[in-house]
Amino acid sequence: MNPPEVSDIQIVPVKPNLGVVAFVTAVFDRRYRVGHIAIHTRPTGGFRITFPSKVLRTGIELPCFCPLDRETGRIIEEAIISRFEALALKAQRKDVTATLQRGEDVHVHNPAVS
Repeated sequence: MNPPEVSDIQIVPVKPNLGVVAFVTAVFDRRYRVGHIAIHTRPTGGFRITFPSKVLRTGIELPCFCPLDRETGRIIEEAIISRFEALALKAQRKDVTATLQRGEDVHVHNPAVS
């Protein structure tokens, strides 16, 4: 089986709430557009994704979309998380550049040094 192609990844950051930091829409194998994929922070660091589901009044959760195997899920997660991290790094660089342009000092917190 060929690995899935993940393209047209669109990320919308949100105010962090219960670990959710962004929502994603992506195209899979140039055939399916899937939205409402959530990016969550991991308690141990890094990120993970969850796929959309419908929760019934009875509390039963029905998946709207999900990979059929772990390898497919891993490939999709890696594509989405790498895009998210690249966008976060780009935004961080813009913030640092804007701070420097204003003539202010840049303070970077490095937990490994604290």
